[in-house]
Amino acid sequence: MEIDSDDTLLGIEGEGFGSYRTDAFLKRLADYLCCTVHFLRADNKRELVRLTRVALSLAKKIPFGYHYLSYDLFRQVHALATISQHFHPHTDEKFSVLVIGDGYGFLSALTKAIYPSSCLVLVDIGRTLFFQCLYSQILYPERVHKVVGFDEGGQGREQTTDFLYCPAEMLEEMRDRRYRLIMNVCSMQEMNKADIERYFRYLRAHAESGATFYCCNRQSKALPDGELVEFDGYPWRSTDRYLIDGHSSVYSFWFSTRRNRNRPKWHGLAIPFPFLDGPDGPVRHRLTVL
Repeated sequence: MEIDSDDTLLGIEGEGFGSYRTDAFLKRLADYLCCTVHFLRADNKRELVRLTRVALSLAKKIPFGYHYLSYDLFRQVHALATISQHFHPHTDEKFSVLVIGDGYGFLSALTKAIYPSSCLVLVDIGRTLFFQCLYSQILYPERVHKVVGFDEGGQGREQTTDFLYCPAEMLEEMRDRRYRLIMNVCSMQEMNKADIERYFRYLRAHAESGATFYCCNRQSKALPDGELVEFDGYPWRSTDRYLIDGHSSVYSFWFSTRRNRNRPKWHGLAIPFPFLDGPDGPVRHRLTVL
């Protein structure tokens, strides 16, 4: 955190879950180029343009740092654009959205802008949940914000809460919640199998009939302790109906000055392109009717 002599917050930055602000011109230029290429490759361009405009209008409201259309922000836009192809609630319809592991909270903030009558329930570990609380309250100061375990009534059915923040260890405290939409982007890949099963048990027990679940994570990842987590090994059921199932193109590459970069592969061949980086392995996404 960067604070001036008058205790005014000048900037805040997290480690390990993306970046949305920078004063470096070359970094912004590289991100703009990256977003442009991914946009040109996408099918749902009209929706991407619409959501990008909303995302930029939100970014302008943040009073510290230089927030812009970074590659990480575009990934959140792309996720919601993918969901909106099949998720069509009525205007001003009240429903709850469960967001598991949302980094800075931009996916939740964008969702609230598109579905203003929805209640966003954000679940994460405490240190990361802090960023979601901060950004959401800055972007939606007039809305009702509560924290599970600290605010009375935060666990109930009532829809007067706009943003409900839940520390991961208190997930099961939200016994009466029912969700129409559930989203998880690049956080289950950081969990072991036991934690993933725990989240699936909760979302299946609390999802509305026909609820939509968007899951975007690494196809396969070895955790630091050696445990191998496979996307196809998540607790999917034969009764789940897949609306979208495949590899997410927006994760195929990005630009980076990282010394030990991954070289994205094209038809099995690594591309020796300067500053081109990519994930450690393929990224899957699946939009499912539970």
